[in-house]
Amino acid sequence: MKPVTRLSLLLSTALLAAVLIGCASESHANLPPVSTIRPNTAKVPATLRIVIPTVKNSNAKRRHALNIAFNTAGLAINVYKSPKTTYPTPIATLAADISSTSSLCSTQADGGRICTIPITAPTGTNDFAITTFDTKPVSGSIPNGAPQLGYGASSAQVISVGSANTVSFSIAGVLASATALASATNLAALTSATVVLDVAGLDADHNVIVTDTNGDGYVNPSGNPATIILSVSGGGSTPSLSSTSLSAPSVTGTTLTYNANNITNAQAIGGFNVAISANTSTGGSTSTTTIAVAPGLAEYPTNSGTTYYPNGIELGPDGNIWFEEATANTSQIGKMTNTGAVTLYPVPAPWVESGVIGADNNLWLDISSNSGTHTTGAHIAKITTSGAVSIYATSDGGGPYSMVKGPDNQIWYTEPYYDYVGAFNTSLNTGADYPLPSGSCTALSGYFCIITANSSYSWISEPGTNKIAAIFPAGADVGIVAGQYSIPTSNSGVSSIASGPDGRIWITEYATNKIAAFNPSVNSWAEYTVLTTGAQPTVIISGPGNNMTFVENAGGKIATINTSTNIITEIPNCFSSIPSSFAIGADGRIWFAEYAAQKIGHLL
Repeated sequence: MKPVTRLSLLLSTALLAAVLIGCASESHANLPPVSTIRPNTAKVPATLRIVIPTVKNSNAKRRHALNIAFNTAGLAINVYKSPKTTYPTPIATLAADISSTSSLCSTQADGGRICTIPITAPTGTNDFAITTFDTKPVSGSIPNGAPQLGYGASSAQVISVGSANTVSFSIAGVLASATALASATNLAALTSATVVLDVAGLDADHNVIVTDTNGDGYVNPSGNPATIILSVSGGGSTPSLSSTSLSAPSVTGTTLTYNANNITNAQAIGGFNVAISANTSTGGSTSTTTIAVAPGLAEYPTNSGTTYYPNGIELGPDGNIWFEEATANTSQIGKMTNTGAVTLYPVPAPWVESGVIGADNNLWLDISSNSGTHTTGAHIAKITTSGAVSIYATSDGGGPYSMVKGPDNQIWYTEPYYDYVGAFNTSLNTGADYPLPSGSCTALSGYFCIITANSSYSWISEPGTNKIAAIFPAGADVGIVAGQYSIPTSNSGVSSIASGPDGRIWITEYATNKIAAFNPSVNSWAEYTVLTTGAQPTVIISGPGNNMTFVENAGGKIATINTSTNIITEIPNCFSSIPSSFAIGADGRIWFAEYAAQKIGHLL
């Protein structure tokens, strides 16, 4: 396609005026020999004045819908007895050379030209049709196949002898082809976007037909309405067009909407192209613009067999991603590189769900006696980066469930079927248990206490009391509750807790569809409603950057909330299965375990 440009000189009224003056007996010395008129018809000599713009700059190829194209070289006029539909045979015709070398034209100071064409018009009520071409007449006529640039018509014009007669023509650009250029040619798979399309109707010489106002419609070579036809392919149901048919140059613009919520798992992993095609009702070639949608997701199988499912996931001390898997009374640990290579290590223990890096730079794991009970014979395990496993009993057999490295460098954990919290010293390999207020972890069926830590305290979510609690991590008050803080919304169903980069303690409210943040400096809460209704937010972690990341269990989405702006951003459900836990990798990406799909994945 030739460059998109604009006319440098426009007719002030966007009209072509033919002033017809004279009487039947008046002679016309400059009548072109190519003009013909039906015999025995009264005639009025006239002059047609036409202004053709210059090519001044890079905008010269952009023509307004009711203006003459700058490269117009030939003109043809047909006069019909009105109405033309009843009398389709011309009663007078004219072909004129209006090229830059024509004797009928004079060059102006700006490089454009004004052409004065003598014509002879029959008297009576007539219809006029004018066509413009990029080719001048040869031997008295426009050559067959010459590209037509414009069409104009004026109906029921009364031409009489002895009076001034004025006929005005609106010259419309004849639509020959179309293009649709996109304001963005690269999109991210997991982010919805609106792309503005520059849809252009072109005449036969690729001059772009534009307009100052809506209403100047496209026409075909016969002057009948013409349209640009748009279509989109690729991307399934993710792309849609604001309009698929344009009958006139658009002032407001056409847009393509990319809806990431409709993306499939295969599309998110592989990426895809969206093709926008532009054609016209007049035929011609089809132009296509491509928008590339980059992959937004990677997933890797855990290679764990048919019975193992990943529960927890952590960034290991070696920079790899580590994950815990269990099945009926057996467990194993997996190590995955950032390219998806997996190494598996068996754990001689019945059930492993989560882990945390200790002060000794080893990965520490919770272990319970059997699938999901967490009540008796519980242990804690250490695994080195080479896969060596050591197992230690907890102090009273309460099953550790959620773990964190506390500010005192001990491993703190909750015991969900007991109202206790535990601490394990990784230097001495010994543990201790501390009571929580009655009902903290046991009063609400289906919910467990979760633990996090900041630089001062270990923090516990208490779904049974609808509170969070700060625990002294050391000193004479070790294990004692330093304070309990009621969650503003009752029956919130607090399901996860994490310390944020802003110093606040963040929680998810599963039952009330909110994210909440507690500021321990001023003992104040702030709550934020999740964008998707009934999303059931569950696991929340800190990162990446200044964000908190959480999962929407009901919708299968991952979402982030910015801790400075409190703006929530949702990542569409494009996963093989709902993520069950998160980690921020050494590469800064969000990694997640997909329990049901037996995969580990990350966002790109």
